Amino acid sequence: MRTRHVTIDGLRLIAYRRDIPKHVSQMLVRGDYEMPERCAVAGLLQSEDRVLEIGSCVGLVALTAARIVGAANVKAFEPNPDAARIARENFALNDLPVELVNAAVGIDDGTLDLRVAPDSWLGASGRRCFDGRTIATPMHAISKVVGAVRPSVLVIDVEGMEDELLPACPLTGIRTIILEVHPDVIGTEGIERLQVYLRESGFAPVDSLCSADTQAWQRS
Repeated sequence: MRTRHVTIDGLRLIAYRRDIPKHVSQMLVRGDYEMPERCAVAGLLQSEDRVLEIGSCVGLVALTAARIVGAANVKAFEPNPDAARIARENFALNDLPVELVNAAVGIDDGTLDLRVAPDSWLGASGRRCFDGRTIATPMHAISKVVGAVRPSVLVIDVEGMEDELLPACPLTGIRTIILEVHPDVIGTEGIERLQVYLRESGFAPVDSLCSADTQAWQRS
């Protein structure tokens, strides 16, 4: 029997429904969905932080942050309208009304042709080629988004565009960066370039919270 909802870390989430890809449902039921990011958020956020999440999907990481800093201090962006709809429902289920913008964040303002894999919510703007559908979604320049939100914590999961997006991001005022990396897209060389850039920008890795696909960085 399939349960419609699951509880992860005390947060109630929609798990099984026709509009949720099977692999997402499976991770939610196992309880390991975005576990490294959730652990980093739980371990590094302070109550006075303001959080910007780029790539929210079902909203679990945003909810984890909102429980620490308050929903009013979290702003999330998700380009896929199907995932954004579920995230908003999850926010409502937990009475944590995080502001979510159904849009991409990029280097410049414009429109992103988001290519979405069949039977998945994974999206790409050019690095990955999916034989699926293309969704035209608004795109906001990261410099303007960061200037408006003024976050102290930045959470990024952009499916392989991190090596372009992060160097274009103003880092003044940001204390903590939680970053999902995609070596299958940017390669080990791309990850190494990001690490050099972050170190040169005054950040140091939090080794205890870093994993193969998630890195946590704080001002050194």
